[in-house]
Amino acid sequence: MQFLFCGNNDKIQLNKILAIDYGITSPNYFDAYLSQTTYKLRNSIIQILKAINKGKKVQIRVYYEDTDCGDIVYHSKYLNFCERARSEMFFQKGLSPHNENEFFVVKNMNCDFIKSAKFGDVLDIKTKVLEVKKASLTIKQDIFRGGEHLFSATVLLVFLRNHKPSKIPDYCLEVFN
Repeated sequence: MQFLFCGNNDKIQLNKILAIDYGITSPNYFDAYLSQTTYKLRNSIIQILKAINKGKKVQIRVYYEDTDCGDIVYHSKYLNFCERARSEMFFQKGLSPHNENEFFVVKNMNCDFIKSAKFGDVLDIKTKVLEVKKASLTIKQDIFRGGEHLFSATVLLVFLRNHKPSKIPDYCLEVFN
């Protein structure tokens, strides 16, 4: 449902949508609809967040271009691997991480470089949602080689529409599901 947190203006907009899309014209239908569906909606959101928190894994191979002359991955490439993993999650759902004027931007990132990856390694990048707010999402991305933990980042992503922070659409949350 588009209007989870509703004020009077949102009620007017929802009643217009209900009238246009469903032919419902009762002025108080929103209140009745909300009271009947709030419990179902709350449970749906909880189920989505639980599924999101299981984490999503993407595999990436380290290429020569990612390494220095000693075959060790450049520190900045770990950020590229995390970005690639986030984009791949959208592609796997048949979506693009950048749609016209809608996209996520990194606002903050805290990184921990634990061990080095090397040329030819196959890396698993695991992404897990830590917190969802109206217009932002905090995720944790970990990079593993086999079972060996190499890198960890906590990333604050902000969703922008027309270059302004906006409510994250449900289809974007489902990507991390």
